[in-house]
Amino acid sequence: MIIENGVIHIKLKAHGGLVDGNPIKPSENWSKPIPCFISAVKHNNRGVSNGNTFTEASYEVSVNDQPFEADTIKLVLKGKEIGNFSIQSIEHLDVVCVIKITV
Repeated sequence: MIIENGVIHIKLKAHGGLVDGNPIKPSENWSKPIPCFISAVKHNNRGVSNGNTFTEASYEVSVNDQPFEADTIKLVLKGKEIGNFSIQSIEHLDVVCVIKITV
């Protein structure tokens, strides 16, 4: 069981194809919100690339155990959208029935 402070949305991808010989562009949508606990691992403004600065951010997200497969998620913390992140790792914590996602 987790203490909820935000939600995640999973990026869903629908494959394109052909209809009457015409290509159909793949579509991307967001899933329904999944309650979660979000904690910042790293968040600073020290990133530099080609003389430009940017914010470095890494988060750990805990969700109740459920079937879970994703490449990209959107984080919303206390009603404020943090951003879209690629998933770095997914760890199933079977003893506490929680999935830990690192982005």
